[in-house]
Amino acid sequence: MRILTAVLTIALLCFVGEAAAQAAAWPTKPLRLVLGYPAGGGADSVVRVFTAGMEKVLGQPIVIDYRPGAGATLAAENAARSPADGYTIHYIDSAPLTITPHLRRLPYDPLASFAAVSLVVKGGYVLVGHPSVGAESLRNLVDLAKAKPGTISYGSAGIGGSGHLSGELMTAVTGARMVHVPYKGGAQAMADLIGGQVQLLFASAPTAVPQIQAGKIRAFAVTVPKRIAALPDVPTFAEQGYPDYEASVWFAMVMPIGTPPEIVARVREALVSAVGAPGVGEAIRKQGYEVETSTPDALNALIHAEHQKWGRVIREANIRQD
Repeated sequence: MRILTAVLTIALLCFVGEAAAQAAAWPTKPLRLVLGYPAGGGADSVVRVFTAGMEKVLGQPIVIDYRPGAGATLAAENAARSPADGYTIHYIDSAPLTITPHLRRLPYDPLASFAAVSLVVKGGYVLVGHPSVGAESLRNLVDLAKAKPGTISYGSAGIGGSGHLSGELMTAVTGARMVHVPYKGGAQAMADLIGGQVQLLFASAPTAVPQIQAGKIRAFAVTVPKRIAALPDVPTFAEQGYPDYEASVWFAMVMPIGTPPEIVARVREALVSAVGAPGVGEAIRKQGYEVETSTPDALNALIHAEHQKWGRVIREANIRQD
């Protein structure tokens, strides 16, 4: 028994030593960053702002692997099933982790398939309306919707997306019942809002800002707790009497579960260094987001809290996704 114990101890020490040596030598080849959105889109634009800085810290190229489709869940599945050797990182948004899992069965576990690295950026939506909407403020809009329930329509980029859930949360918090009109993307939704086919829209800041500045649409509120730099004159829901309303859109960096903690820590250090470099925060801010990094534990807490929050909203609104 003593001999067996000694052999096992030696084997364990060898394994630990080899793993530590591998982590110390890492990275020895390019890293792959899995992205669930197409090249040239908003997510890609933000990623390209900070990955160059990460490459300098890590000493290896970061190759972006575009895997769009199914609400970014195809990319999440690919990342979850990748080897936990430190060479796969995933830039993921809140929906595949906290919203979509309540709408359909997924081939990954949003709470157990990934090793959290850090939050990266946070942003929100802007509730905008066609000029014909007879309301001057969010309060006026809520009163109008309550007086005529089911007569005001709002668009979003699709059923079960963050824009749709922002509208359902507005109903839950304010009692204003509106008709949801789903589109296959934000661009068509904005075109129909400008054309008057839909009255309201929960739009991303990069999509909304040019149209607001051109006077084609009116902004009622932003869905985050603080005003956004791109629209400093647009108040939040909280400022207008709805402190319980918050619908943030955030992106985070994760890796396959089982990735050595030492490597996760080094990826996080590279990320924090990159987004803190001169000019990076301003470049990201122009796209409607704010840099906000976190510890792995804080990111895990955020994922769990929002997973519960949006699950409750989806159940209460009886949202289904075919």
